[in-house]
Amino acid sequence: MNLLNLVFLLPLAVSKEILFSDFGTPDTFDLPTAEANKVALQETLALLDANDSLIFEAGKTFSLQGGIKATGLTDVRLVVDGTLKFYDDIDSWPLEEGSDRVQEAFHFFDFQNVTFTTTDSSAMGTIDGSGLNWWGFPEIGYLVR
Repeated sequence: MNLLNLVFLLPLAVSKEILFSDFGTPDTFDLPTAEANKVALQETLALLDANDSLIFEAGKTFSLQGGIKATGLTDVRLVVDGTLKFYDDIDSWPLEEGSDRVQEAFHFFDFQNVTFTTTDSSAMGTIDGSGLNWWGFPEIGYLVR
């Protein structure tokens, strides 16, 4: 192997594939789990280095509480093959400090070359914000909250 091949293969050698189920709890849908998964996701995102992939596995659903914040990710992949489902109890969502406004589901800062993807088209992951509970009212329609 010549030096040029080694230079191209080096990023592959140091990249990691991290399974979110190693940190978060799948397929449990209560507020304590959603809050714990929020913390686990924030901590896991902070661990990612360039060329790493964080994988939400197919067939698993991770409940999350809103207000997930991450900063400074560069050259990483977030592979959503499973489902990320935000907790649907409006009254439990965290508020912006000093405000009565709820925090965003995700709030990302200073991201560069971050890819949201799936492993293949048959995986078709989902990010479910539980929007109907937030914005939809039967026979009334959608209102701004």
